[in-house]
Amino acid sequence: VQLMAGLATEYAKTQPAVALGAIIRMGDLFHAQGEWARAKESYRRALTFSSNDEAELTLQKTAARLALAEILYDEERYSEALLLYENELAARSYEDHLYQLARQGYIRKTVAAGERLYRLGEVAAARSVYMDLLRRVPLSVEGHRGYAMCLAAQGEIPALMRHYERHLTENP
Repeated sequence: VQLMAGLATEYAKTQPAVALGAIIRMGDLFHAQGEWARAKESYRRALTFSSNDEAELTLQKTAARLALAEILYDEERYSEALLLYENELAARSYEDHLYQLARQGYIRKTVAAGERLYRLGEVAAARSVYMDLLRRVPLSVEGHRGYAMCLAAQGEIPALMRHYERHLTENP
């Protein structure tokens, strides 16, 4: 970690991509050691790192953003993690490979959050998480499955049926 910190400092002005890579690697090392606070600090530092050529740093900042989102999910700070995914999705076109990676992560982590809340008995909160997922990714099978599971648990099968009948009428 000390070596990476030295590289980040030494190359911050002359080789910003190297410096940013060192900062992100520090975050990775801290995360692997279970030092989440320090890992988050490193990833946040990476996200605020600036250079004259920001385009050169885009991929690395995406890596830092998604790594930070993983930690926030592990800490059950779902809304903060989702915001990071949403920011990444908003910055890219649908065809972009990184958009697709962020989208897959967003879906996977949102479903995991919904499942966790459901298992804890927080059915209303889980339902809300699944609805948010369906607003962003309307064709998510996992989102529909989780939403249906929550409505069934709340005894709202008729509402569930009306919901899907309305959607089938609107989108045959």
